[in-house]
Amino acid sequence: MQSGVELLYRAIKSNIADSLHVVIQIKRRPGRRYISEVLAVNSYDADGDPFDYCAIYQR
Repeated sequence: MQSGVELLYRAIKSNIADSLHVVIQIKRRPGRRYISEVLAVNSYDADGDPFDYCAIYQR
């Protein structure tokens, strides 16, 4: 959005949703990092603007 190219926000969000399949959340504690959550992105509804995802792993 900062490049100066005029793209709709919805189009940008839709492109990101199409390219992401898995989201990994990493947390940090003193001295270590660990995976706290893994989400699978199933789909994105551009009309309603929600992501459809399911949790694969939660700690």
